[in-house]
Amino acid sequence: MNIVNSLTVRQLKKNRKRTVVTVLGSIISVAMITAVCTLGFSFMDLMQRITISNTGEWHVVYRGVDKQQAEAIKKDEAAQTVILSRDAGYAYLNGSQNPSKPYIFIREYNAQGFVKFPVRLIEGRMPERPGEIVISQAIITNGKVNYKTGDIITLEIGQRYAIRNEGMYSLSQEDSLLRDKDGVYEALSKDFTNIYTIVGIIERPEWEPAWSPGYTAISYLDESDETVQGRMNASVILKRINRGLFEHARKLASELGIDEVAFNNELLRYYGVIADDTVRKMLFTDKV
Repeated sequence: MNIVNSLTVRQLKKNRKRTVVTVLGSIISVAMITAVCTLGFSFMDLMQRITISNTGEWHVVYRGVDKQQAEAIKKDEAAQTVILSRDAGYAYLNGSQNPSKPYIFIREYNAQGFVKFPVRLIEGRMPERPGEIVISQAIITNGKVNYKTGDIITLEIGQRYAIRNEGMYSLSQEDSLLRDKDGVYEALSKDFTNIYTIVGIIERPEWEPAWSPGYTAISYLDESDETVQGRMNASVILKRINRGLFEHARKLASELGIDEVAFNNELLRYYGVIADDTVRKMLFTDKV
């Protein structure tokens, strides 16, 4: 070993220029590889943060779950955080000056929802108990209804329905106000009445479509209240992100009798994970 070392040192001394060039080349190569890897990881991290800012932090959502199913999802070994949300429905926004947006759309979050979903507070605070609500600033600036923090409002809440000769069908925030030359051809049911205290003003959420007929307002969902009824959405932040999450989520949904499970593919792709059905769709699109 000493002979090898001696020969190596002797050759390095005899060819000093080549030795210097080799050392510098090695240093530059390592630096470039490190820089490229760092740039790649930084870019992926940036895109993850941007996506979370726009869509919220969640990986899997189980839609239309009841309280028992929600509790089972919380106990799932793959789940780190479970965010519960529910669309309470619509109420007429009395005094709205925008004929295309005559409603308030009420969504409810549990405590985690106000942290993990993109809700940006302008003034006041977030709801901390049932009966408290934050409203979109657009109600004031676009709807011209002069609500302010501390106001108490009474809302008769229900669901939107289209009225047609072929029957009635329900409508969502993705459906604009239905009207033609004869006027509006949709109706709003009155399912229950809630009294809310406005505790804050928020920016118009990114997830509210520009064409939706309801201004967003968000209230508190008390998951510990035994009287809470109705279906909820359970959005899950997973402990580990890998390709196995899709099969695991579908299997859990099947075991619990949940009809619909979806994935935040926009966020997951920045973890290097793409659902099988998404891959098939991409390949099909490329061929077309």
